[in-house]
Amino acid sequence: MKRLNLFILVVFLAVGLLAGCGKAKPEKVKTGLAVITTVNKSTHAGAEPGRAQIETTAVAVTVDRNGKIVRCVIDGVQSTINFDASGRILTPVTTVFPSKNELGAGYGMKRASSIGKEWHEQAAAFARYVTGKTPAEVAGIAVDAAKRPTGRDLLATVTIGIGDFQAALAKAAGQ
Repeated sequence: MKRLNLFILVVFLAVGLLAGCGKAKPEKVKTGLAVITTVNKSTHAGAEPGRAQIETTAVAVTVDRNGKIVRCVIDGVQSTINFDASGRILTPVTTVFPSKNELGAGYGMKRASSIGKEWHEQAAAFARYVTGKTPAEVAGIAVDAAKRPTGRDLLATVTIGIGDFQAALAKAAGQ
């Protein structure tokens, strides 16, 4: 009896494995990448050097044949460039600005975050949130004047401004 049960189990497992071996059509997907840059803050140069803080957001997005997002990756770089009154750049050309994902906890947002999350954690949460949505649905996510989300479902995991995420995602999806 035990052998018969074992035989039946093996047959069912073999049939199940073989059922997955059929030639399925590969899913058609498209991937786009966009990088947008904005000047976040700047000060004029005078007796002290001026400073320009630049925010660069990069989004890679993959959409299926129905236009729904199947994968989204977001990163950003915050760079500060110093310059003198004549406009000459004082920041060395060899300066390396690590991305916010590379900085991870070193970015230092967690202590100021009302939800106790770092930038990279919130960007990843936003990427998960938009998976399964269309770029038009992402563009329609409600935000306040500071471009922070206003919906309770998203606010539970993302409190940073998402305006650049939305813009870069739309641009990437269009490519």
